[in-house]
Amino acid sequence: MIRHLAPGTFWSRLSEPRPLLEAATQFHLRPFNGHHCQIPVLNSRGRRTPEYRDWLVYARELFGYLQAQPSTDPVLVVPELGHAAPAYGLSCFGDTWRDTIALHRDLRRLWFSS
Repeated sequence: MIRHLAPGTFWSRLSEPRPLLEAATQFHLRPFNGHHCQIPVLNSRGRRTPEYRDWLVYARELFGYLQAQPSTDPVLVVPELGHAAPAYGLSCFGDTWRDTIALHRDLRRLWFSS
């Protein structure tokens, strides 16, 4: 079990063991901050949160790794955020649908720029 990861260590810690990562064909990408399994993507002004920006570095590293693999097998990536009903997020979370749309856009941008 890995707990309390620092943002700069997400990729180095979560990319192991490599055989498990190499065998994966599905990724449910739920933004996290190393302490909480879900964080808001957008703040109340519609801007990306600092914690989410830290997580995007991990997503960029993951996508770069996936694209460097020689396999031609398809990879399924799902932007995943729990909804407020039933109560998954915290009361300070904004609209999870808006967060999901922003997450989807950011992941597509990262995939095509990697």
